[in-house]
Amino acid sequence: MIKDIVLKIIEEKPNCCDDCITKIGDFKSRQQVNKRCNKLVEKGFIFREKNKCIICENLKITNIITSSGVNELNTLEEKKKDKRSAVLEKENFGRFNINFEFKWNSLFEDENLEFLFPIDLNKEAKKKHSSPSVYRWILINPEGKKLQDVYIGEASELTRRIYNYLKPGESQKTNSRLNKLFTELLNLGYNISLQKLSFKPFYLGEYEINENSLENKLTRRFVEHMMASYYLNAGYNLINA
Repeated sequence: MIKDIVLKIIEEKPNCCDDCITKIGDFKSRQQVNKRCNKLVEKGFIFREKNKCIICENLKITNIITSSGVNELNTLEEKKKDKRSAVLEKENFGRFNINFEFKWNSLFEDENLEFLFPIDLNKEAKKKHSSPSVYRWILINPEGKKLQDVYIGEASELTRRIYNYLKPGESQKTNSRLNKLFTELLNLGYNISLQKLSFKPFYLGEYEINENSLENKLTRRFVEHMMASYYLNAGYNLINA
């Protein structure tokens, strides 16, 4: 799937570098894209050369699709069309049951030190929690009781999102709003804790969704909205908006 997305980006943006492909595809890391590009070269679907990137305009190793790569994309698209047609012909209505087992895990600087706003994570913790994630902020009052106020979000790279909460940019309205709210609550003696969602693989019909699936932005948002809806119906006050 990642290979197909990378190949499609290269077709649409010839002479683009790995860094720009990473940004466009919202991938976890540049290394992930570089690995896929090298495999595409081995299969003859693209070739790489030092050139000016069409997007960032820097002199880098860029990627150009070959005729074999174009044929591969056309074949993939035909397969998708055939699969969609088969599904549509088979049924106009569908149904799936979700058996979703999940757990919220606090983030730790080390074995004994829990991460609390506004302390930044150390290097080791940043590396550990850099993966795509669904997360929640919880507010704990001075008596140590968790409030009914939570914020549930998603991020392609959790550690980068944490940094944006700690040091929001001028255009980051949600990050700035929460930073202000959390700072005010800290002054009143509250603790602000961040937790990361883990869950067992589950199925949407015949399709398995697992934690690796969170690399896809639509899947992350699906899980995020499912959890937000769950807590909203459970009587929690969501401070997402």
